[in-house]
Amino acid sequence: MSTSGLVTGSERWVPTSGGHELHVRQVPPQGGAAPGVLFLPGLFSDGGFFLSSAGRGPATVFVERGFTAYVASLRGHGRSRWPRRRAYDWNFDTYVRHDIPDLIRGWPRATRGRCSCWRTA
Repeated sequence: MSTSGLVTGSERWVPTSGGHELHVRQVPPQGGAAPGVLFLPGLFSDGGFFLSSAGRGPATVFVERGFTAYVASLRGHGRSRWPRRRAYDWNFDTYVRHDIPDLIRGWPRATRGRCSCWRTA
């Protein structure tokens, strides 16, 4: 698979608590709709760890093998959007209690409920 196909995936933002919107980049395989894998970065990185803007990273292996990659960035990271009142008022518990559940609830219906998650520590 060419990396140019990876870079052209779609992106969207999933609303979560405190007015934040979490960035998710969706990259399907060449065949179209497929089971998905949600990639969650660790505390000090963003979705670029799994899939860079140049189309490189661990997510490419999954896409090349027929999975759709959903590469997320948690609040305060990457292209995730801040609320109007920009405050650093979250911690690890906020990710666990709000961001990750909201990402899973926002899972696209195209996957028909099939979900796998891969994260970094």
